[in-house]
Amino acid sequence: MIVLITGASGFVGQHLVRRLLAQNCEIVAMDFAPNPALLAEFAGRITFVQADITDGAGVRELIQKYHPTYIAHLAFLLPPETENNPERAIQVNVQGLVNVFEAGRGNQVKRVICTSSMSAYRVCRVCR
Repeated sequence: MIVLITGASGFVGQHLVRRLLAQNCEIVAMDFAPNPALLAEFAGRITFVQADITDGAGVRELIQKYHPTYIAHLAFLLPPETENNPERAIQVNVQGLVNVFEAGRGNQVKRVICTSSMSAYRVCRVCR
């Protein structure tokens, strides 16, 4: 089974990579801003691709090249970046999600799994 993890060098992504490797999954780890420590720790055990989730054609090409069974979509911008650059946040968080869904749908990906982040709890606190 091949799993594409977008945002793989983030906090949740790193833990997911470890967990899936322990279950003998083949990992394609995608990130816009790779974490060098992650690359060193998993050198030779994962395929790492530096790519931009906002590039729809690039996301489709990546999925067509590696044929993942599943996609774990974790590539999102968080505060304070979202507050400092809301237009970029919409590109990454909204259009990036659409790009992943569309590319997965057109390439026989069994399931796209999306997560939230700790930021959801911060927003909830603000709303109270």
